[in-house]
Amino acid sequence: MRTGSGHRLSLLGELDQEGALVLRRRVEHLETSTGGRAVLDCGCLWFIDARGLNALLYARAFLGDSGVSLELVEPTPMLRRVLAATELTDALPVVS
Repeated sequence: MRTGSGHRLSLLGELDQEGALVLRRRVEHLETSTGGRAVLDCGCLWFIDARGLNALLYARAFLGDSGVSLELVEPTPMLRRVLAATELTDALPVVS
């Protein structure tokens, strides 16, 4: 979904191999010519594996190449633990 200042995508359920592919496709189809930011709403994400983390890092890099910043909002406690355990809290910024 496009908002006034960028894009907002909601992650629901599992971000595993299948979910990672869907996220990559969605990110690749976002309009990025005007820069801005993309927000990933993680409030309903209850599982993420290494492929899901890789998809988040891919999204950050892909969007960053177009001048679009990526922000994670409403992270679940599980996602916060995974980001901390994998030392990705700096690479994947969480906005409260």
